[in-house]
Amino acid sequence: MPIRMMRYFTDISFITELPIKQYIIYIGRNKLNMKDYVKGVDFTYRYNIIDMKDIDCEKFIKIDTPDSLVLAILCDFKDKKTQDVVNYIIKRLYEHSNQNEKMFREYMLMLEELSKNRDLEQVVKQGEEMLTQINYETLPSFYLGFEKGEEKGIEKGIEKGIKAIYFFEKNPKKIAQMMEIDENIVFNILNKIQNNT
Repeated sequence: MPIRMMRYFTDISFITELPIKQYIIYIGRNKLNMKDYVKGVDFTYRYNIIDMKDIDCEKFIKIDTPDSLVLAILCDFKDKKTQDVVNYIIKRLYEHSNQNEKMFREYMLMLEELSKNRDLEQVVKQGEEMLTQINYETLPSFYLGFEKGEEKGIEKGIEKGIKAIYFFEKNPKKIAQMMEIDENIVFNILNKIQNNT
């Protein structure tokens, strides 16, 4: 890697006279042992290596975008409980997805993949389970569905309520029981939603 970084330096130097400062961001599982220099007979070339495990996760969490939250899994949790940090990241990813299941799933796949570099796969899995145990009736989206139903018709409200719950609970029978409505209504609305996606 040091030789490759030196080559990048010379390539960039050919096209600009601006000062160049180079960085490698290391996200590997193993302890960082890569050299950050090349020592020749009459020269020494050096660049910077940043190990993500040395960065306080709070910096990425405060940025509070889905991308920064996912990267926070690679950072130093300091004195915070690992499960608490991971749970917070997952909850914020869900909130950022704004009921967009595809977006939430894509970010969760990234989170799961990066968690392997920290041996946190099981912690992420527990965080996912925590999310599914949320009381659906306390979710703003649950009430939003019914409020909209009052404004634009009961059927639309029920549809939004079913969609909000389906994000967590994939069993139509359980959804019908939770909402105290006929199973056929749930099946019909879910079919309609799936045909429109």
